[in-house]
Amino acid sequence: DTSHVALVEYCSRSKNGDIFIHVIEGNNPIGVARAVYPLTNSQILGYGTANDLVDITMRFGNNGEKVRQLQEKLAYIGYLEDQFVSGNFGNATTDAVRRFQIDHGLKTTSIANVDTQLALDEAVEEKYNADPATWMVVDEE
Repeated sequence: DTSHVALVEYCSRSKNGDIFIHVIEGNNPIGVARAVYPLTNSQILGYGTANDLVDITMRFGNNGEKVRQLQEKLAYIGYLEDQFVSGNFGNATTDAVRRFQIDHGLKTTSIANVDTQLALDEAVEEKYNADPATWMVVDEE
């Protein structure tokens, strides 16, 4: 979720190519502090993450194509009725995300954060791969 916010001060790259984000955090218990996180850290949102998850932590009130894609996935695996696939993150989507998080042992926030979206992608892939209609038969003649 986005309960922790930091200002990016600069980025660096190690000799082996790893990228680190150097930030200034203002909501530490003892005051403002500097911290360094690897770019691959799941807490890095909206700056540059793998898995096409940049800027898409979604919650109630968001709208757009990314929300529609989230809703399509939730509908595909049975958590959201097709009529609510609208691109608007409303009550039905909030409830669907919450139920998905509960069923998959995730932190229940009703916010589609990185962990929720990765689990959702896995659930969609599992359902797709389990459906015989999606299996390809290759004719080897």
